[in-house]
Amino acid sequence: MYPEQPASINSKKSPKPVFFNSWFNKPPLGCLPYMCEGGGRYDSDPKTPGWQEDSFWVGGYYGPREEIIEEKVKAAFQALPPGMHYCYDLEQYKYDGRAATDAEVEDAQRKIRRFILTAKKYRPDLRYSVYSLAPSQDYWTPNSYYDGLNYWERYRKEGIGKFSDSDRWHLSQVASNHKDFNVYEWDETLEAVVRFRAWQKSNDRLAYGVKDNGKVTSTGGVIDVLDYMSPSCYDFYVGNDTELYVKGNCLEAKRVGGSRPIYPFVWPCYHDSNAEVGGKPIPLDEWRQHIRWVMKYADGCIIWGVPEQGFEQHVWIALDEAERVVSNRY
Repeated sequence: MYPEQPASINSKKSPKPVFFNSWFNKPPLGCLPYMCEGGGRYDSDPKTPGWQEDSFWVGGYYGPREEIIEEKVKAAFQALPPGMHYCYDLEQYKYDGRAATDAEVEDAQRKIRRFILTAKKYRPDLRYSVYSLAPSQDYWTPNSYYDGLNYWERYRKEGIGKFSDSDRWHLSQVASNHKDFNVYEWDETLEAVVRFRAWQKSNDRLAYGVKDNGKVTSTGGVIDVLDYMSPSCYDFYVGNDTELYVKGNCLEAKRVGGSRPIYPFVWPCYHDSNAEVGGKPIPLDEWRQHIRWVMKYADGCIIWGVPEQGFEQHVWIALDEAERVVSNRY
């Protein structure tokens, strides 16, 4: 049972949406239905009881997932409920320019574009995105940059007088004092700034395409076929320290996504990459703070695949924060 009725139910203002990755199941009270999957699997005969699995990839679900079969895409998407938000997870594609060649990025974009445009051909009423496409998932790059930026803005406002040695270290991520120990200048050559600019450049690459003749086209990128942006904002570490990471990813999604709404993925458990706590439920107080940061910088959130039973309070907290942020009820 929920600890109390979700605040969003009785709010006079529309809360920010909380999507729940529920496939064809009914989502928890107050949440919107959502579908995210990465295998191209679908029920080839929805009218028959049970699950008749098929895949719209040439070579099937366990194949290379390089080429789609249009008739099967049509069948898969015509079975989806009306108005659903759909997100595709294509992490095996090489679209992060920091770790792939430009030719690989272009190839990935063309495949993703063809898939989404084919799906839109048969289901234009759905809303489409690709998980963690732009920006590419990154924790430390935006975290370090915005940490330094905060100290830079403080330095510009009040000077260096009250800065401790620790404060100077944070500032030195983005600014140098080569000429005078107490005078700092913004420095684009520092590692935190260089890494951040490379991240931005990689994300910018997904906004345009390159034709076979080498001509750049602003309508050939994958971003222009997306209806909303879905960055990754999972919690990696214990503690209420995710604001800069969430802020950086959401602001970057807004920068490259333009007017598209931002719905980050969240999970009531720690990210699996953390060997110590990965997969364990996030304490409720920490989860609330994490969701509060997400709701501050984004337009809603997507709760990724957890069973509703056992996580009722996590879901309620997300709904509560979605209402609090629009009513300023803190």
